[in-house]
Amino acid sequence: MRREPLTGNMGENFGSYTNLSTKRQRIAELARAKSGVALSTLHHVLDLEWMREAYRLTRKDGAPGIDGVTAAEYAQNLETNLSDLLERIKSGRYYAPPVRRVYIPKGDGAGSLRPLGLPTFEDKVAQRAVVMVLEDEQDFLTCSYGFRPGRSAHQALQSLRTGFMSHGLRWVIDLDIEKYFDSISHSHLRAFLDRRVTDGVIRRMIDKWLKAGVLEDGLLRHATEGSPQIPWGDERASVRFRFAHSNPWRRQMQASTVSTPITDRINTIFVAIELSQKTWLVTMHSPDKDKISRHKVQGGDHAGLLALIDRVRDRAARTLGAVAAVVSCYEAGYDGFWLHRLLMAAGITNYVFDPSSIAVDQRARRVKTDRIDGETMLRTLMAYLRGEPRVVRIVRVPMPEQEDARRNTRERHRLTKEQTAHTNRIKALLRLHGFAVGQPRRRDWLNWLAAQRDWQGTVPP
Repeated sequence: MRREPLTGNMGENFGSYTNLSTKRQRIAELARAKSGVALSTLHHVLDLEWMREAYRLTRKDGAPGIDGVTAAEYAQNLETNLSDLLERIKSGRYYAPPVRRVYIPKGDGAGSLRPLGLPTFEDKVAQRAVVMVLEDEQDFLTCSYGFRPGRSAHQALQSLRTGFMSHGLRWVIDLDIEKYFDSISHSHLRAFLDRRVTDGVIRRMIDKWLKAGVLEDGLLRHATEGSPQIPWGDERASVRFRFAHSNPWRRQMQASTVSTPITDRINTIFVAIELSQKTWLVTMHSPDKDKISRHKVQGGDHAGLLALIDRVRDRAARTLGAVAAVVSCYEAGYDGFWLHRLLMAAGITNYVFDPSSIAVDQRARRVKTDRIDGETMLRTLMAYLRGEPRVVRIVRVPMPEQEDARRNTRERHRLTKEQTAHTNRIKALLRLHGFAVGQPRRRDWLNWLAAQRDWQGTVPP
């Protein structure tokens, strides 16, 4: 992982809030410009002005930690306390005190309690100072709202409402990870942070907080996983953990980085057409139904195919309250590309697959049926639209003039193959009866054959 220092003298002690804001903006700009690069000198922004702002942003009405010092008591000698805190952070002498364990009602109606950890006020200020560095990270996805500056739960709800209205959704699933704060893996958290933040001072502070432990009933407890759930501080570590799971690094670890998410096609009907001379098998998945449906259309009945798609689209529109888009596919073959042009003219997005590029499982190899082929094509279409790489090759549809030229060449090759097969069959029959073969493709071959005799002097039959 490459490391990129901050440009300029970021450790300079700027004397105004405007310059403090400028430093934070420079961190954001550098993070945006150096996407994928580990930043190694972020701690230079920490100065007394930075600590004052961290103190200002820290809540003053919280319960004290294990030292019993309140915000009012800490403020009595504020400048000295902040200067001493800054020096201990930068020199590595800062000691992260354990958090004090308390329990509050969970509010779930079952009378259960939620464990919380209360850090000392000075520890809150230190955490806030580090958070101010990390929260300017630019790799958060736009759908991330938790504990981010300038974002709120109301904005998240508004975003959900907008998404539901635009995609015609009907269901909301609320998920909560049980004992999430108790099971955060410290090693995974450090590994994810290694990808983006390698500053020694910042990482040393985070490690100290992870190892600080919990003081409960006079007993100090340390763990290799988990993070105390407190009113605001360590939830920032949880944000970093979620960040590592939801930012573009996760997409880099996946097989594809193509930005064609299937979520853009939620209100879409997917159609796979298995062509044959007698019957077309149409496999469909509609957003108003949970299961895949199969329909049969007489081979070549393009009007029946369009009528079937229109019926399914009308049904989906009545259910969802919006007209669904249609995406279809079929395999390239000797049927030509007229069906592709027909579907595109009808407002249907169609893809022509190269049949040799579709992965087939062993069951499909043993039992090749139109049903399996239809389902395979449908799932391949969805995977392609999700952006998964190398799932299928898309055939480039030629112009009608190019297709006509190809058809002439294709027919010539087919006739040549048929001629060769007939010639070889004639030669085999003549040899079977003991006649000389000659060159059946010669124009005077029949006259030549009439003069031939077998070993008994018999004329050809």
